[in-house]
Formats: sequence, C-alpha cells, structure tokens
Amino acid sequence: MSAIVKEKIFDELRRYHVQVLPKKLATERMDSARDQLGLIEDKVIAMLLSLVNGKAIFADSTEELQAFRRKIELPSASEEMEKKNKGLFVAKIDWLLQILLMAKEPNFELRKPRVKKTA
Repeated sequence: MSAIVKEKIFDELRRYHVQVLPKKLATERMDSARDQLGLIEDKVIAMLLSLVNGKAIFADSTEELQAFRRKIELPSASEEMEKKNKGLFVAKIDWLLQILLMAKEPNFELRKPRVKKTA
C-alpha cells in the first residue's frame, strides 16, 4: 500500500475533524441527528483507521450515510430554522463519502500476524 494514499486519507480525516458542528443546533430534531451522525462517524472513522493500519478490511458504509442524508433532508415543520443546520450535516456526510471513496480505490492488505519467538 502506498504511503502517499495513506497520508491523503489521514490528511482528509484531520481536516474533517477540524470542521465541527455547533454545540447548539436549531431544533431538538437536529440535536438528535447530531448524536446519530456521531455514532456513524465513529464507526466509519474507526474502520478507516483500522483499514489504513492493516488491521481490518474495507467495510462500505455508503448506504448507511446515504440513508442518514435522506432522513436529514426530509422536510419538517421548522424548515427555515433547520435549513442552515441541514447544510452542515449534508457537507459532513459528503465529506465522509469522499473519504470512503478514497479508501475504497486502493487495495489495502491486512498485516500478517507476528509469530511469538520462543527463547
């Protein structure tokens, strides 16, 4: 696996974490969505880090992210208040999808387990 591709993935993950969602969102629905996105983020990022380190194989979470995006884009009663927040969520989801696409292209190999040496 090329070290350049690994570094690109790490760089994107660093930049992704710099862009955080605000602590106070427009509605309770958006606060709940932030919690759900956090769980999905944790799962995807843990998989990416394990993948790059050779400890896991690629697990595609694209469908889960797309389903969450469709859920976020559903209209609600307080649409005007949530519009700005929805844009932030969609941007974060698109960014995660882009990182997943980068990780899907190369063929990351699992590390071979070390054999314990006997004394």
